[in-house]
Amino acid sequence: YLEGGHFAPHTDGTSIVDFSRRTLYTGLLYINDCAPGDGDTKFYCDAQKELELEPRGPRGQLSGRPENVVFSAQCQRGRMVVFYGSSVLHEGSWASKKYIIRTDILYKRHDELCTAPEDLEAFNLYMDAQLLAEKGHCDEAAKLFRRCFRMSPALAEVYAEGVLCVLDEPVPELQIVALKQLLSMVDDYWTEIADYLPQIESMYEDETFPDRHLAALLASKVFFNLEEYDEALRYALGAGSLLDVTARSADEYTDTIVSKAIDAYVRHRNRGDEDVTDGSGEKQEDFDPRVETLVQTLMKDALEKGDLKQGLGVALEAQRLDWVEKFITDKESRVAEMLLYCKTNALEVVDDRHFRGKVLEMLIEIYKTVPAGRDRDWAGLAQCYFLLNRPEEVGAMLRELLDNHDKFGRLMAMQIAFDLADSEAQQFCQTVSACENLKIPQEESKVEGGESQNGEDVKMEDAKEPSAEDKKRECIANIKKILAGDAQTDLNLEFLYRNSATDLLLLDAIKANQPDERNSITHNGIVLCHALMQCGTTSDTFLRANL
Repeated sequence: YLEGGHFAPHTDGTSIVDFSRRTLYTGLLYINDCAPGDGDTKFYCDAQKELELEPRGPRGQLSGRPENVVFSAQCQRGRMVVFYGSSVLHEGSWASKKYIIRTDILYKRHDELCTAPEDLEAFNLYMDAQLLAEKGHCDEAAKLFRRCFRMSPALAEVYAEGVLCVLDEPVPELQIVALKQLLSMVDDYWTEIADYLPQIESMYEDETFPDRHLAALLASKVFFNLEEYDEALRYALGAGSLLDVTARSADEYTDTIVSKAIDAYVRHRNRGDEDVTDGSGEKQEDFDPRVETLVQTLMKDALEKGDLKQGLGVALEAQRLDWVEKFITDKESRVAEMLLYCKTNALEVVDDRHFRGKVLEMLIEIYKTVPAGRDRDWAGLAQCYFLLNRPEEVGAMLRELLDNHDKFGRLMAMQIAFDLADSEAQQFCQTVSACENLKIPQEESKVEGGESQNGEDVKMEDAKEPSAEDKKRECIANIKKILAGDAQTDLNLEFLYRNSATDLLLLDAIKANQPDERNSITHNGIVLCHALMQCGTTSDTFLRANL
């Protein structure tokens, strides 16, 4: 640059040799020093590309608007500026005197690709098509693009720009071909395709476009890569049958769309504007009904594939009682497993108390469909009654087990009583114990001497086998004792007493070796040792021997 030298705002050209060699960056090396503002290299934002240049230099040199300058590099000897010259608008401002070395930086792939003869021929066709497109001969360019892409699929994967140019074609058939090709390369070239999003969106919104669903799917995948998941879901719903949600394990895109759809449906269902039992009710204006259609497709697929737990989880979150029942009862061999899974998740996942109550009511009805006997989950049924605070039903169930007059019924009734006592709900246990069904039947029995006493207190003197009624009375008494907590206390005490391994000689040795029996510290130490060693055993032998 001599005095007044200037290079107006521009972008640099690129040199593409073949698939494996092309220029990417421009390098500017400054040879001399210039004062600030004298010969600076200015870089502009993209908005300047759409504006007319204006005469701003001392000799009327054309330049861009100062407010669009994003960076200015001062000319200093030895400094080098490297930038993406083919897309960044830059300017060499007027200078008194400036010397530079400009170079294009050529890149070569380490592992060359597309070296086959047909690939090289397709590349030459691609370059010709690009020149035609730049000159405005779109029809001829589109034909060459289609020809070279058919000749070399690798070319279509490496260069997306040629396909994008076809979107400018006014012929819908050509646009559809371009959309299909772009779908195959969107995961790698979504950044380039994103520049054409407005055009792709308009294709979908145009109801006369022959394959608008294709445009919707492409737009959805671009938004997915942009991490705009709400927009990705909106356009995915417009893709119709092109979106296969049943193959969600294959790719991250479908997994994400499915997840967003389920989240949207759950939010909609939990607003409380609908009947949570059957999905009926007035729809929200801002809710897309296609989301529900997609989720229903997922539920049907889960039933067919046997993914019952996954589907049941969604049904619980969405508060769809009809789906919950369907997933529990669909496979007869897995009903018990699904009942337990549903009961656990109803307590841990469902926050709505009203809906949780409805789920427990439904579980009770399903439990009762199994004939009374060993196959019925009596413990699960009792837990549902407990969670719904129905002590009378628990009492009736315990009486039903006792009325079977078999060992299983008696043992199961006592096990349920233990489970209820472990819940530490004393009021509930007391109500169960006092209910009509657990009243001990009275029986007039004659003992020696002709006296008559209550059946539960009398010990018969004869050696006869106790009757079924006697066993029932005894079992009811035991259940009442369990519900009151007395049985657990007795068993715990008996266990500690039987398994006590206290070494009393150790206590005697401690006592014998204390220096002064009147010393309160050593005396207190012996008492504490005894308390810890005999805790819960009721053994007071040492105390009695040393009082």
